[in-house]
Formats: sequence, structure tokens, C-alpha cells
Amino acid sequence: MAAVLIPIELPVSRAYLSLAHQEHLFGKAHEMRILRPRKGCKGQFVYKETVRVLGRGESSIHVPIFGPPWEETRIELTPKDAKTLEVKTGATLQGGVGVVRLKRGVAVPGSSLFCSPDEAKSLQLRHGEQVELCLADRPTIVFEHAEVRVHPTYSLLFEPSPEDANAVEIRQGDTVQLVIS
Repeated sequence: MAAVLIPIELPVSRAYLSLAHQEHLFGKAHEMRILRPRKGCKGQFVYKETVRVLGRGESSIHVPIFGPPWEETRIELTPKDAKTLEVKTGATLQGGVGVVRLKRGVAVPGSSLFCSPDEAKSLQLRHGEQVELCLADRPTIVFEHAEVRVHPTYSLLFEPSPEDANAVEIRQGDTVQLVIS
């Protein structure tokens, strides 16, 4: 089988809001505006609106909101942003008209390989499986423990952990390949 080049999407801190939290933060009548589709995830997108994540003391950051509304609110932070905010599992969110206090739902994600069921079958991958990938143009750089995420709305895409992306200076447009043991 020929090597499959998998595009990379660089990770950013972001918010996934439930409908209830979205309405509380921005108002029930507010219509969220789509900025662009989310790469690798059909039917998902990035909104123009952002939410402010408040940490300890005076620390805060603005993060993009990924839609559509989710079942539960969660915040995914880069390690740098989590350290800046001094948060581990909970945080306070501030929108245009409201504030939400999360007791849980904040995480620093690991590396993920997104794919559709057909792509997973073709590549002999299973949802939840851990795989290794290497940079296509620098095969000595290997990403270990990327979790395979299979869903009908996903298309083949690798999102490295923020630490990995920064450590090896990944650039938008880089690609990876599966490492077969």
C-alpha cells in the first residue's frame, strides 16, 4: 500500500459551548456568525465570536468558539495557555452578555488522528487506538500515542498536541504518514 499523506492542522486553544451556555454568554436572540468551516470535520465550523476564559488573578485569554453547539461545554487549552491561566479542570467564561463558571470541562488535549469510517477501514485503524505518525519530510520526527478518532463527519487529518507541534516547529501545510511497526 502506498504511503498516505495526512494533512496537519495546528492546535489552538478553543471553546466548545453547549446551547444553554452559548445562549447565556451571548443571549438567546444572538445568532452566531460562521467565520470558516473547521478542517477535517464536516458540519463543524469556527465562529467569528470568541469567549474570554478567565483564570486566577487578572489572567485571561480570548479563544475561538467551535460550532455547532455541543452536548456539553468544554474548553481545550494549549499547555502555555493553561499555565498562563493557572487552571486545571474548571474556569470562568465571559461572553458578550453573560458569565458561566465551569467546575469541570477544561483540558489540555493530546494528539489526535481524525478519520471517517471508510478511511479508518482503508488504513486498518480503530476508534480509540493509539498510533505513531512521522513527518513526511522529516521521517525521523515521530509522534507517538496519537489517538484515532473515527466519526462519519471527520476526514483524514492529524492534530498534534501543542507541545509536539511547538517542539518540532510544525508549519501549516506539513503532512504526516502512519508508522507501521
